[in-house]
Amino acid sequence: MRGRALRVLTEVYGGAGLDALLDRALDGTPAGQDKAFLAELVRGTLQWRGRYQHILQQFVRRLPADDRLLALFHLSLHQLLALDGVPPFAVLHQAGELCRRHVGEGKVGFVNGVLRAMMRRLLEPGNEGGVRPEALAEVFRGLEPGSVEYLAAWHSHPVWLVRRWLERFGPERTAALLAFNNGAVRPAFHVLRPADPGPMAEALKLLGLDLLGAETAGALGGRCLMLRERAPRALLAEALRRHPPLIVQDPAVQEATGWLLAGVPAPVGAVL
Repeated sequence: MRGRALRVLTEVYGGAGLDALLDRALDGTPAGQDKAFLAELVRGTLQWRGRYQHILQQFVRRLPADDRLLALFHLSLHQLLALDGVPPFAVLHQAGELCRRHVGEGKVGFVNGVLRAMMRRLLEPGNEGGVRPEALAEVFRGLEPGSVEYLAAWHSHPVWLVRRWLERFGPERTAALLAFNNGAVRPAFHVLRPADPGPMAEALKLLGLDLLGAETAGALGGRCLMLRERAPRALLAEALRRHPPLIVQDPAVQEATGWLLAGVPAPVGAVL
């Protein structure tokens, strides 16, 4: 799984789109926990890429120019800092093997040395590891709390976006917004017109999908059907196959679309 994750991450770091790459990797992966683990490795590493990049900068003189090495370090940090049940020695061993296979034998010592230094500084001693919060905070102590640089690195968001939010909302609200933005995302459907969201919600429940309900999201006049938690991809695909008026769409996108269409006259606005 780690090898597949590294290949996807390397291509994304090189400028490729994520969705198609990850879908292909998942399609070639056995069902069950392996798929979930692969998706978490890829999406989690990308989500916290900014934080991991700052951490890595504290342990190397110069950031690697090779996307394969960058992706390998970020992937390893994600397992060490964000995933329970992955022993540090396993992360270290796998990183060495991945480096040997995908980067080259000459970089294995460098990767092992940097990761060992990170583990000594950031993790509790012992086979189980566990993050030392005070040590992790210390890595960011060189950045002024509440600054653009700190918020962008700690919350792993683009500098330009953090700067814009700081100017508009101030430090406290920006920090809260960034933290919320990193929270778990519930999958959601959008019910295309003219289909009725009510019967559509009942049909999804009969399929075994646990919904919060259209009224919970409040997007596009109640056309957002949000799931309580992630569902198996096969079940989501079956729902889309059976019910063509459904599309998978982020609630925030639905809300933004609603604002955009508020001033669009019929018939276009009524259809969308």
